[in-house]
Amino acid sequence: MSRTAVSRRQDLTRGSLAAATSHVMREMGARVNDFRHVLLLYLGNGPTSDLHDRLALTSARSRGDRVVWVSAADPAEVSPALAELMAANVVSSAALVHADLPDERLWLAFEWPGTFVVEPALMDLLGDERERWVAASEYDVADLVLLRPRSSQKHLSREPGSLQWAGGAREYTDAIADGHAVAVEASLADVMENMGRWFGELADERVGGGFALLALSGATSGSDVVTLRSPAALGLRFAASELSPSSHTRAGRLEIRAFGFNRGSLGSVMSRLSNRSPDVTEEELRANLHGPASYGVLLGIDARVDPEVEIEEGSIFEQTSVNNVQTLAAAMPQQITVQPGAFVPLALPAWCLNQSLAAPGGEPVRPTPLVLASPGRSQGEVWAERERVLSGRTP
Repeated sequence: MSRTAVSRRQDLTRGSLAAATSHVMREMGARVNDFRHVLLLYLGNGPTSDLHDRLALTSARSRGDRVVWVSAADPAEVSPALAELMAANVVSSAALVHADLPDERLWLAFEWPGTFVVEPALMDLLGDERERWVAASEYDVADLVLLRPRSSQKHLSREPGSLQWAGGAREYTDAIADGHAVAVEASLADVMENMGRWFGELADERVGGGFALLALSGATSGSDVVTLRSPAALGLRFAASELSPSSHTRAGRLEIRAFGFNRGSLGSVMSRLSNRSPDVTEEELRANLHGPASYGVLLGIDARVDPEVEIEEGSIFEQTSVNNVQTLAAAMPQQITVQPGAFVPLALPAWCLNQSLAAPGGEPVRPTPLVLASPGRSQGEVWAERERVLSGRTP
């Protein structure tokens, strides 16, 4: 039986936090200032030096294999950072309790993931910053107030067509697979260190997609926290054909080297493939660059069998890191057959998808299974659609 089940139930987390706190304070007949407190943080992983300073961590206490950190910060002053980091899953949980809490009760700091556990008599230590928190109404625990960051109280909904908030990496990856439009606040450092946990198969270099989702969600190399959106929330779908470049590379039928370029840099980017296609001229490659797109993707395709390759209009090519360079999408469809053992260079016109980022100039890119649901007919139209998607406006 859980500790929650055996706890004496009181009506502490129902109604407003102020009413609950006032009720218990009167019942206990205590003044907040009479108590010494300790702020405990459970991080899951060890803190970085930046996190150590930001949260004023001073020491660690252990309960079994769990390590709980002690913060010397004033609860009200650290509350904004704590709420932000908890919403981003950097801080797993926290507790504000009396200073004499014995080690055998350290479980208070990690028993309820995603919550800030506060003894009612200490609620006033949060001051006005308590407005950053709301009651975790799914819990009703005796003699404790369980809070969640206000921004994380939006729960995942399965209703199609509306953007909802996921509770963490698991709900986010489920939404990718299920095609639901969700967003989640996440630490960029945590996402980069755990790409597989956040993106599943899209983190696989043979498949691609994780870095595209980061960039299209607004992540840059200087980001701390990113509002990470699922493909459906970004106006993307998955390629319908098993003949897509991503499907072929995942199955090992093709090897593809690809580079993004602007129209003026194609000549210099060609040198990346010159050892495999020394006789191909820039004029030959430019012959395929039809239409108004000012950017492109240069692909070098090695075939182990003789597959047909279908590149859908709107197919996404991602950067291979968070490098502040634009993600690309094919501006026209392409269908080719590659002979076994042959090396095929191909220049494909493309749209850029991140207006605020740098234009491509020869950086390696990677095909992904993601496709723009509404490709657009001009660069301005594509950027306007990206802005609309991120703002949540209807078409």
